[in-house]
Amino acid sequence: MAKMDFDSLFQTNKHVANVANVEEKKRDNQVAIIGVSLNFPYAKNLDEIWNVMMGKVESYGELSKQRKKDCEDVMGLLGESKDQYNLLTGCFLKDISQFDESYFGYTPRESEYMSPTQRELLQGAVLAVYDAGYALSAIKGSKTGVYVGYIGDGDGGQYLNMLKEILPSNRKSMAVAGNLASVIAGRIAYELDLHGPVSVIDTACSSSLVALHTAVQAIQRGECEQALVGSAKLISFPIENDYVIGMESKDGRTRAFDDAASGTGTGEGMICLFLKPLEKAKQDHDDIYAVIMGSSVNHDGRTMGVTAPNADAQEKVLLDAWNNAKIDPKDICYIETHGTGTRLGDPIEVTGLEHAFQNYTTKKQFCAIGAMKTNFGHLYEASGLAGVVKLIASMQHGIVPPNANFEKPNGIINFIESPVYVMDEPLELPKENCIVGVSSFGFSGTNCHVVLTNSPKEEIRDEQLEQYKFLFSAHTETALRKELIDFGEWLESKESEKYSCADISSTLCNGRDWYQYGIVLLASNKEEIFIRVKNIIRQIDAQNCEELLVGQAKPVVEQKGNIAHIHLPVYPIEKKRHWFTDAYQQKTKRMLHTLDWVKYCEETEVVENTDATWICVSDKQDYEKIKTACQGELIWQEFEKDAVKKLVSKITNKEQSGIVICQPVTPCDSIEIQMEQSAELAEELIGLLKSLEQSGLRKKLSIRIVSKGLFGKVTDGADYTMLYPVAMYKNIVNEFADVDIKVVDTDASKESMDWVVKHLSHLPHFLLAVHLGVPYMQRLQTKEAASETYEVSKNNSSYLVFGGSGGIGHTIIEYLAKNGAQNIISVQRKKVCFEGETNSNVVEYACDLTKRSDVTALFEQLEKKQIEIKGIFHCAGAAGGTMLHSLEEVNSKSIIEPKTFGVSYIAEAIKKYQCLKNLEFLILNSSAMIHMGIQGQAQYSVGNTFMNLYAYELRKEGIPACAVDWAAWSDVGMAKDNEFYKQDMLLENLTSKEAMEIFPALLTTDNANLVVGRIHYDRIDETTEQMFPFQLGDRQEKMAPKHAKAEERETEQEIYYEQNEIEERILHIVKEITGRGKVQKNDNLLELGGDSIMFSEIHNEIDTMFPKKVTISQMFVHPNIQEIAKIIFDKQEKREINSKEKEIVMESVGIGKQENEEISLEDAIALLES
Repeated sequence: MAKMDFDSLFQTNKHVANVANVEEKKRDNQVAIIGVSLNFPYAKNLDEIWNVMMGKVESYGELSKQRKKDCEDVMGLLGESKDQYNLLTGCFLKDISQFDESYFGYTPRESEYMSPTQRELLQGAVLAVYDAGYALSAIKGSKTGVYVGYIGDGDGGQYLNMLKEILPSNRKSMAVAGNLASVIAGRIAYELDLHGPVSVIDTACSSSLVALHTAVQAIQRGECEQALVGSAKLISFPIENDYVIGMESKDGRTRAFDDAASGTGTGEGMICLFLKPLEKAKQDHDDIYAVIMGSSVNHDGRTMGVTAPNADAQEKVLLDAWNNAKIDPKDICYIETHGTGTRLGDPIEVTGLEHAFQNYTTKKQFCAIGAMKTNFGHLYEASGLAGVVKLIASMQHGIVPPNANFEKPNGIINFIESPVYVMDEPLELPKENCIVGVSSFGFSGTNCHVVLTNSPKEEIRDEQLEQYKFLFSAHTETALRKELIDFGEWLESKESEKYSCADISSTLCNGRDWYQYGIVLLASNKEEIFIRVKNIIRQIDAQNCEELLVGQAKPVVEQKGNIAHIHLPVYPIEKKRHWFTDAYQQKTKRMLHTLDWVKYCEETEVVENTDATWICVSDKQDYEKIKTACQGELIWQEFEKDAVKKLVSKITNKEQSGIVICQPVTPCDSIEIQMEQSAELAEELIGLLKSLEQSGLRKKLSIRIVSKGLFGKVTDGADYTMLYPVAMYKNIVNEFADVDIKVVDTDASKESMDWVVKHLSHLPHFLLAVHLGVPYMQRLQTKEAASETYEVSKNNSSYLVFGGSGGIGHTIIEYLAKNGAQNIISVQRKKVCFEGETNSNVVEYACDLTKRSDVTALFEQLEKKQIEIKGIFHCAGAAGGTMLHSLEEVNSKSIIEPKTFGVSYIAEAIKKYQCLKNLEFLILNSSAMIHMGIQGQAQYSVGNTFMNLYAYELRKEGIPACAVDWAAWSDVGMAKDNEFYKQDMLLENLTSKEAMEIFPALLTTDNANLVVGRIHYDRIDETTEQMFPFQLGDRQEKMAPKHAKAEERETEQEIYYEQNEIEERILHIVKEITGRGKVQKNDNLLELGGDSIMFSEIHNEIDTMFPKKVTISQMFVHPNIQEIAKIIFDKQEKREINSKEKEIVMESVGIGKQENEEISLEDAIALLES
């Protein structure tokens, strides 16, 4: 044996020691990926994502039906028609509305307002922890970091902008926190109670890989013990114009490195990783997916443009990452490239790779490259982590899937002389020491590269015990059942073969949280536990599971040996839809109401007409009937011209009960004659009231108006002789002091007149109709909008808008134009130039609706030109403004006649001309304010009341008419100009945008009359309801309690609320703001979910209703409805009696003012009661 050189031996040993030290240091800095959650199109786990890629399947396509509808809904709410925007095609998730709000303790409303990205990442973080084999309670309070890659002005900004556009102003603040980029990572840390560093990283497309790099560095520096790293790219509303930035492909597909590449396709997805130091992961017996060996980040610096890629910078980031990982680049077998498929980006990326490799080797085509974007599109900020997930799945299966959409190499790139080549076949990876890399380059110029290797081999632990415990638990019984099903399916899969019964049991017992519902099973092997799980599922389905634990503490588990953390099926997050337009659509549906006639139920005993003295204006026949029933004095005046005017001389200071004006049954004259008679009668009545008021003869006057066949829907008539006084009755009551008017419409039957005579002095309601002796009253009933709404005709048909220059007319023209109407005819008294951008052909005609000759001439022209009219909108007419005291003439050519004569002339034309034979609707725009009798608007009431009545008659004749009683429009039209929107107690104001949201449903209705607007329930109580000429159909559920208008309690003498009334009001507020259907009065509001903003909103609403009665700090201390109501009740009770009332009480018990201070109010009341 030759003599060994001592120096050589020393140098050899030193080299071996140095290599060992390098390897040890390398391992010390390496970070393990121990948990993964993901959500991609067609892929919800690593196996599924690998299968999609192995099949060269691209998830490209159109949006799902539901997501298309979501886009259509929101764009419709914004006033955009389908043909005004295009939806993107790409690799989209089927549904992004799903969120398990009850699991996290959020309210439904807060969940709806939270951006889909925040929701998806929060769920993803939970699932990543569970996938790692850890319970959430195990990391609670730990120094765990959270790093999220997210483009801050991306989808979150879009979702928030839509919310701001659509939500009412008092709800917008509730949406802010759920859409702020800075909150995304913080929300995860908050919900999981994590105390490590938290960051949101935005470097555009490289955001998520930079987030991963930052997390690794934080772990290496000891800033955190472990970290969650996540990113998501979700596009709430994939509208083409909002997302085109110039790098998109022509057909929406990505063809990375292919000669036909024209840009990138759009994709969606979510990824979340759970990281831990490699050595710690080994010690904790974690199931390791992959190991991060090293990484690097840099910037392009100054190039030919801030968004232009830089091959030199990309080369440098690769070299730095390889150096950081301490690897030999010749050992790299695959690199997942940025690979956007752009003509500029792909060649530059390959150049950077070539230059980097050339620093180490001259080998050709030894390193494969590919791009996941060819399968799932460009996920922008999430694309880097998407590449990591692809490599994890590939290393798990030992094969990298081939590049999709690759047929011919990019001609600009010389792959033959390159160290890299594009995979068009699957690539087998080495089972050990597999080194791969991921690149991600941001639009911002920020580049990142990460080096990975496969996980170290772990031996399967196979401790033999007689029995193992298996714990399953979930938030709900439904979720528990799903958890058992998932576990049973996993046991049947090949994946379960990797794990021992001991490790499965250990993870289920120690790596899962215990919730409200749970099951503990015992089994000695996998086959036995599989059978037990199947049996338990059947028992749960049969609701006969004796082993189901509900609300019990977690069973004690005695752990033998080391605790294992393996990859098992994760917690089954329940899929519940949360989308803000759903709630808004529901609100929109509550905007539609019908006025139906229902039988009046007489609730009180009839008071006979004893000692009543009346002046009766009627024909002889009705007079005799009334005289028979009236036991008091009855003065008769023949129903004739000037009959009411003659009553002035007959009214004395004697306390007559009032006046009965009873229309005789008359031959059916023309509408013009009936209107003329009606106007004269109204003028006589107003003149009478003026004279009586000026003479001072009367303090109070009761008037009964009995019409015959005015409300034809009930009384089978169409006689408008009494239209004016009936339409004005509410205005008269509101403008003349101490006048009580009630209206009864009857048919011609004896039974009906008998009923009227019997109830004459004590009619039970403002407005009744009697048919065959049975009384009816109107009921305002909420109606569901039809699911199928009107599609505007896009052919050569035309739409006719009378009053097109007015606010409502102009809005309707814009609506028609936006929805594709080709031809719109705007008609007004004088031609005015239509203002507004539209692709439609808007033609203007001059026509005076009050002149039959003008209307006839208009339709003669349309007939001659063969212009088919699909729909007619009547928006013509002016508002009133003259009080009845100042009114010289009741009829008005500008206010009344366009709605009376004008509509009747249009009806004549519909029956006559062929151009109107296919008419689909006649919309008569009326006003809901006619039901309130707004002062100064009596003439306006006449015109609109006629349209409401006449629409029913037109329906009987087959004309599709509908009179629409709109709530006041606050931004356009007469209501805005005359500030009607400040006076409507019945309905909330509408904006023109809100009006157009419900508008399509009006065009397909079968109703002759609709009321449109949200009922102002918080303004209506049992007292104010008596002011309406109808019942509220759902008043019991939604009407405010008596004395509900706290903001109007101007004096301390007002009666206070009972505590149960206060509780009901607060309960309504809480349900409305949180969106929860079921809330109990003793529920802790802080535990219903929501944040401080939502809690503050609840307080604001309560404070509006009960000013300065309860502070927000008191609500935090007493956070349930009953306690809050008690605070309000107690404060209110103390304020019930003011100083004046105290004086009255004191005097009642014989205590003078001097002694007032010597006895308490409470003692004085006690004395009074005794």
